[in-house]
Amino acid sequence: MGAKYTVIDKTDIFEFHDAKFTLEKVEDNNIFIIAEHVNIHKVSDQNPKDYDLEIDKALISFLGVSDLTYEPGRAWTKDENGNDVPLEPEIIFDSKDAWDKVTDELRGGFYLYTHSISTDENSFCIDGCGTEPYFKINFKAKSVYVEWDNYRKPAWYELKKYSVGTVTLETPDGDLTLETHIWKDYDTDELFGVDDTADIDPKKIQIGITYNKKEIWGRGRDYTGMDAYADLQKHLPEEMKLKCCVSCRHGNMCPTGNAPDELFCTKDVIIKKPEDLFDYTENKKEKNDRSRHYTDVCNDWKEQGDDYFTYSDYQEYIKGK
Repeated sequence: MGAKYTVIDKTDIFEFHDAKFTLEKVEDNNIFIIAEHVNIHKVSDQNPKDYDLEIDKALISFLGVSDLTYEPGRAWTKDENGNDVPLEPEIIFDSKDAWDKVTDELRGGFYLYTHSISTDENSFCIDGCGTEPYFKINFKAKSVYVEWDNYRKPAWYELKKYSVGTVTLETPDGDLTLETHIWKDYDTDELFGVDDTADIDPKKIQIGITYNKKEIWGRGRDYTGMDAYADLQKHLPEEMKLKCCVSCRHGNMCPTGNAPDELFCTKDVIIKKPEDLFDYTENKKEKNDRSRHYTDVCNDWKEQGDDYFTYSDYQEYIKGK
């Protein structure tokens, strides 16, 4: 005891996928484990950030362990109906044999594939890879302590944010709405240096669609993501156009500071220079009424072009500047 952070009987606030467990010691029916690559949820009292964090190294104490079993993996195949069938008999070790198997795995260190917890019965199920390429461990514990002092970095999955949306394409056969898959990559050190992810910008943005069973991606490095949409347009078939605010002549960026995924619609007024936008982006009501997302679209959509002024970087990225 005496660690900076201690959590008792609340293992549901952690993510153990891909964590590494190594044996510290065994005393009576208690197992003490050194755990690496364990992540803690952002909503936990012990986490000062607004994103999940990877713990540097933790001591996990399973106290009063009972009903321990160890099941090594088996080879499987498929029958004529496509069903999975085992090629080997099921073997489940219990009692002393199970303790020997589990401690042997822990001495070498093993990685967790999955884990599940039944809080009602304080029972645990762990799928892992160690000496055996696959095994399953089941047991109960009267209490579980997780103790640690430091955080290592953001959880690996926090460095790549994923979201789903839709985008409309203009095609010779009519408008087509497709699902978009958006990935935003963040720098590890920069993210770890802030408490709120809203304070930093992604280092890379990728936007993908699937058309005719083929994936098409646009990639960019501008925090606004506009270059990624322009790159997506470049990779579309020549006869297809992004039909949304980001490519519309009425979709203007803010002349005093851009925000990702935000444009301002000026379809009812004429804009000839950036200063003409001030009345519509600096007035709170006008700003709220005209604010649009990149992939919004309406019947007044018109493709951007050199013959019409739009305060936007989209055309510059299309031209490769």
